[in-house]
Amino acid sequence: MNIIHKLTGKTVKTSKLIQLVFGIEAEFGLKNLKRNKRRYYATVFSLVISIVLYLSVSFFTSNLQRSLDLSQKGYNYDVGVHKEGEESTIDERLLTSIVSLEGITEYSLIKQSSAAFTWVKEGVIPKSVQIYLPHHNGLYKYNIGVNALSEEKLKDYAKKVGIDYTKLTNLDRPAAILIDVMTYKDEKGKFIETKGINGRAGEMLDLVSTDLDEKETSNKLEVAAVTDQFPMGIIRSTFQVNLVVSEPVFDQLMKRSKDAKAYSGLYLNSKDPLKTQQDIEEMKNNLSVMNLFQDRRRSEQKILLLSVFIYGFVALITAVSMANILNTITTSIALRKREFAMLRSVGMTPKSFNKMMNYESIFYGIKALAYGLPISGVIMVLIYQSFMHSFSYGFIVSWTSILYVIAAVFVIVSLSMLYASAKVKKANIIDALKQENL
Repeated sequence: MNIIHKLTGKTVKTSKLIQLVFGIEAEFGLKNLKRNKRRYYATVFSLVISIVLYLSVSFFTSNLQRSLDLSQKGYNYDVGVHKEGEESTIDERLLTSIVSLEGITEYSLIKQSSAAFTWVKEGVIPKSVQIYLPHHNGLYKYNIGVNALSEEKLKDYAKKVGIDYTKLTNLDRPAAILIDVMTYKDEKGKFIETKGINGRAGEMLDLVSTDLDEKETSNKLEVAAVTDQFPMGIIRSTFQVNLVVSEPVFDQLMKRSKDAKAYSGLYLNSKDPLKTQQDIEEMKNNLSVMNLFQDRRRSEQKILLLSVFIYGFVALITAVSMANILNTITTSIALRKREFAMLRSVGMTPKSFNKMMNYESIFYGIKALAYGLPISGVIMVLIYQSFMHSFSYGFIVSWTSILYVIAAVFVIVSLSMLYASAKVKKANIIDALKQENL
């Protein structure tokens, strides 16, 4: 038994403002949507699914990339080289052999030591960090990495942070550039980047080291400048800030700290990091090679593979949705042949007919976006919160993706309407009026 749903004036009632602002064509279009709610909702549902899937996947993949960038933030070189064994410094001969390899575009040789620390007052460092640091009598122990750049590299770096290079070479009043940035993971495993000791330019810093008998030796250094910029080869460290000094000041500090160990690291950028790694390993000089480029590429390839799979799935669902939209709209238009013929018989011009179809397309799009965008927003927040268990960064919405979605929704609906209405226009008015819709 067929169930006939009776349409009342209340069911298809529209606001008088619609006709007043947009004209009688818009009112006809809106009344039609109200008369055919099932087809209308089916089309809107298909559009909403496509909107939510695309925006959610786009946001998810962008957050994957941001988490990768944050976890590898500060890695400003492709290949790191260190010499193992008792003689841990890279001499001039070995340096020349390495930097003359094919493909090397830039290098930095840095003398380094991580055996120093300083005591910092409780009120200076962030409270969120204090629980992780050794403390004694209201003072907290902070590890400090001391790094000496070559003369040429140090001049460039000093210019970048805005201080006079000669100030860093005065052995009577040794000075350093403080990179006051550090990272750590909290008790939940979240990766956090923050300031370290809140140092200020002009203050004196006690650089402390201990010997084998745990006896402390202190050297005073002036903080010439405070920055968050890292020179090539120095990266963010866990619960450690870094000092950049000249080579003469570094050598002086090492002499005063008898048990402090110094080593050198060579950091390279290369056109072909994998080949560079292979060439260095073939030298067989007790060299340890760390290829950050390879690690980055592996992570990026995983993200790319995941993105291809997810976007492929979204494309498949979108294609099915578009087919459903086209079929629903085409069927709906075909069943309205008599209605269109009647309107044409009482004087509706082709221009008015096109306006009515355009308004119907707009109403479809607005309704789909009214549901799709808020739902997508909620899912984006949930995705963001899941990433916040491991990382800490701001919530950023890709407005470009949203604009793409808005444009795509109206294009899909408009093309479907255009395709379906083109067939109706060709129909004979008399034949269409005789047609019975069951």
